Amino acid sequence: MPERIYVLRKCLIDFRHGHGAFPNLVRPRSFSEKIQRRKLFDRRPELVQFADKYAVRDYVRQRLGEGVLTRLYHVTDDPEDIPIDALPKSFVIKPTHGCGWIEVVRDKDKVDLDHLKGVCADWLQRNFFYTAGEWAYRRVVPRLLFEELLDERGKCPKDYKFFVFHGRVEFLCDDIYRFGDHRRNMYDRDWNRLYFGFQRPSSDNPLPRPSRLEEMILYAEILAEGFDFLRIDLYQPGNRVVFGEITATPASGLEPFWPGGTDTRIGELW
Repeated sequence: MPERIYVLRKCLIDFRHGHGAFPNLVRPRSFSEKIQRRKLFDRRPELVQFADKYAVRDYVRQRLGEGVLTRLYHVTDDPEDIPIDALPKSFVIKPTHGCGWIEVVRDKDKVDLDHLKGVCADWLQRNFFYTAGEWAYRRVVPRLLFEELLDERGKCPKDYKFFVFHGRVEFLCDDIYRFGDHRRNMYDRDWNRLYFGFQRPSSDNPLPRPSRLEEMILYAEILAEGFDFLRIDLYQPGNRVVFGEITATPASGLEPFWPGGTDTRIGELW
């Protein structure tokens, strides 16, 4: 099946499953409809670089410098090439060409190396393009990244996602308990709580205002400069700001904001 036909099919069928109706692809109004339009028609090479977890590091380095990047220990396209003796006690493994695939190793002396190689081999055989029709993933070279584990006393560090429209952060969310009871609260750029949601239920125990919020907003706007919309993910482990990822198509536009009408109001920002 031709690529664009497959993407169109995913846009129509999967969107209807998530939103309860087909998207308006001629005159899209909601944020989620505009994500479908991007998947179908936006073929800028930068979107491939953003999807590639290795290549995006060069983009971030050029705009913000090396200091915001995680330490990178090893890159390979061979699942047998895991230099376990040379790696630190704790680390993270991610494939370059997918989303949500991650292995956290907190103590390499307790790891099942054969199992780890099997997980990596499985990743390298997959093509994330077929999950939701996000064309950029089809062009990413499959590789494995061995990176620094960001850790705060045994927990995942604070994770903030900035929604940047035409170079300005309009709102953001925090992600709480990512590897457990995953919750998400929304805020404006001044850290005032916004009572709408996306993908995850909200938490009754919101995080305090990040100590480096203004700096993170600046970083997000620098990274998104020149684009109509990008989501910039940043961490703040302790007092350090660390780059997470750049997302051009959050949730592939298949999960609506709630309550009803929010998706369209956010679409007006784009």
